[in-house]
Amino acid sequence: MFARERTLNNLMRHFAKSLVKDVDDADMARQPFEGANHPAWILGHIIVSTDGVLKLLGHKPTAPPEWQPLFGRGSTVSSERSAYPSKEELLAALETVFDCAAAAASEASESQLAGPHHVEMLQRGLPTKGDLIAMLLTTHVAQHLGQLSAWRRAMGRPAMF
Repeated sequence: MFARERTLNNLMRHFAKSLVKDVDDADMARQPFEGANHPAWILGHIIVSTDGVLKLLGHKPTAPPEWQPLFGRGSTVSSERSAYPSKEELLAALETVFDCAAAAASEASESQLAGPHHVEMLQRGLPTKGDLIAMLLTTHVAQHLGQLSAWRRAMGRPAMF
């Protein structure tokens, strides 16, 4: 189950790492303009959102609880570098959450996946937990990595692909 989603999620993992490979830790919260999502926030947001897969399936999230208000839906992006975990910590957490979420999704039963989820704004287009999990493992990650790619260009960095 979720074989394609795991493949795509793994591709996104490698893409995320390549997009920040040449970014110094000190630059992870730089913004080309006020309010722009920067690498630290984007990676953290992907981590706490992917933790949503674990929560949907009754597993413990991998990110520290204090990351939810920092990176969750509705959080405010800050250019203060000290407000965010290090690049190394974010990349390690990304590896962990992607591994755990992919494993949990693979082991989920059909009845778990067929049930409704609690994210009201997505219930119409993604009515089941399985639908939401597929989105969290793929298109949600890709959307935010697109922001990271745009950040690179806005900061005068070369495109990666």
